[in-house]
Amino acid sequence: MSRLISITTILQTLFFICCFLPLSLNIENVKADELSYQQLKKDWWKIFPDGNRNVGGPKFFDYTLKNSRNVEEFVAFNRLFCPVSGSLVSPKSTPELVYVDEEGSSRKICGQLYRCCWPCSCDVMKHVTAEKFNLQIGEQKDEFFLLKIKNPCKKENFPAEVTRSYFCKGDQINDSSVHLSSEKITVGMLHNAHVCSREEIAYVDEQLITGKYCPLRNNTPVSEIKGGMGDIFIKLAQ
Repeated sequence: MSRLISITTILQTLFFICCFLPLSLNIENVKADELSYQQLKKDWWKIFPDGNRNVGGPKFFDYTLKNSRNVEEFVAFNRLFCPVSGSLVSPKSTPELVYVDEEGSSRKICGQLYRCCWPCSCDVMKHVTAEKFNLQIGEQKDEFFLLKIKNPCKKENFPAEVTRSYFCKGDQINDSSVHLSSEKITVGMLHNAHVCSREEIAYVDEQLITGKYCPLRNNTPVSEIKGGMGDIFIKLAQ
């Protein structure tokens, strides 16, 4: 009888761990994201003093890097804005699996992208590179892949819809306002990122958005681009 009770207790414990613990952890993650989301809303005018968040990913990323109290909060913040448009992203949003060219190599980096709408996934896949970044906050250390765009500050046709002073000082990147490495601006991060396998690349290429819609969008002349941030991000990034 005692052996039967012991087995029953073990089974009940395993059932609780499998069914209820992941749910409780997910609820805690959502709560943490909600708090971070509210903080970004509260500090909106600190991040964008003139209220213009067009292509605001670099400003949001700079804020998260400077204000995160730990690695977990840094990751949570970076789930809550679109690297392309600068729109806030709902804490309950589902990311999209994409691949991006790795900076300085021929490899593809796969990862999850939190974005406001599907055209932003296409813009990241074509106009952004991924670069490994070592983060340390206090005693915590971790490694991430950041999303980068080229220095836009020497452009003669810098998009008028974007606040230039956020990004540039003259023809140089304004590194007091946005994060700079490898002479490129960071627009955000790729979550759970890693070097792609051939199977993952094939999977991304088979999806409706990344495999069908993105090739259509990414082969359309910039002057004809509609949807998402339109041609603004593309003009800044290409």
